[in-house]
Amino acid sequence: MHRAALNGNPAAASRLAYLYLNGIGTPVDEDAAITFYLSARSVGLKDQKMESLLSSLPPQERAKLRLRSQAIVRRY
Repeated sequence: MHRAALNGNPAAASRLAYLYLNGIGTPVDEDAAITFYLSARSVGLKDQKMESLLSSLPPQERAKLRLRSQAIVRRY
């Protein structure tokens, strides 16, 4: 899933965000979850739970994670 997300598959990025957020097959990592979610969101894939988590973050944290996601988005 990780490899597919990094190679330009936004559906894989969305699913990977869910896995990171819920600790399925990996330790919980909210930063990674939001990074991959923002990548998937850039092509229109949205999730209400992730949107809530995103809106709860301070603006500086959101900006940092947006920058991280841009490297992934360039592959889409």
